[in-house]
Amino acid sequence: MSNSNTDNKKIYCILSYIGILWLIGLLVQEKDDPKVKFHVGQGMILSIIQIGLIIIVSIVLMIIRMVLFGGGIWGAAAAYLSPTYNLISTILWLVFSIGPLVLAIIGILNAVNDKENKLPLIGNFAFYK
Repeated sequence: MSNSNTDNKKIYCILSYIGILWLIGLLVQEKDDPKVKFHVGQGMILSIIQIGLIIIVSIVLMIIRMVLFGGGIWGAAAAYLSPTYNLISTILWLVFSIGPLVLAIIGILNAVNDKENKLPLIGNFAFYK
């Protein structure tokens, strides 16, 4: 096995934890490599969790906006101009972004160190192996 091929596999493993770049690992020649498949699977479940959290936070913020400021365009405008709403929004986004960011860093460190450790809390749910 060439050193370049090993480097490519490591790059695909690392990319698996950055957004939806795990798609690259599904399309390359090395897609059947067990290590690449493992990290792509972990990256997939991480992306699904991130999308779910985005949906949840968006719904919660919409409910808060409607309760505090009413519906319609004027309620939305008032909410976005409100320092209180902006503070609540910022705190929610930060809280719900830290977890996936930490998991992505753990996954990248595992890939860099050639380890196949499942991500904490969500790694067991990976369905692509």
